[in-house]
Amino acid sequence: MLVGRAAERDRLAVLVNQVSEHGGVLVLRGEAGVGKSALLAEAVALAATAGMRVLTTVGVESEEHLPYAGLHQLVHPVRAGIDALPGPQCDALRAMMGMTDQAVPEGYLIGLAVLNLLAEVATVAPVLVVVEMASRRSSATWRCPR
Repeated sequence: MLVGRAAERDRLAVLVNQVSEHGGVLVLRGEAGVGKSALLAEAVALAATAGMRVLTTVGVESEEHLPYAGLHQLVHPVRAGIDALPGPQCDALRAMMGMTDQAVPEGYLIGLAVLNLLAEVATVAPVLVVVEMASRRSSATWRCPR
């Protein structure tokens, strides 16, 4: 439980409870040590309790030179659904994930494939996507696709 953060916890609870009807986005910004990660952990706990699928990724500076490292983390738990995507999108994600020897295509096709993959996952249960950036310009984003 977050100490001294009742208002923030209440806001997270409202967002989680309304996700299946409205979707939602929450961006947390602030200096290191102000509690962004604790708030994200609370959002994850609330979402899990509500029966949502939680997908997370953490961007770290040491992986900045690795294309799609954070996206790979995010998609890996739902990679079984990649084969159900249309051919070019399936091929793009399989290449991005290193599952084939094909060259990784342009970012637009990968983005479209990820969007469609998450949309398919969300047909089973609402999805909480948590992207945490561990960098000098620290911020965190909470996005729930409907």
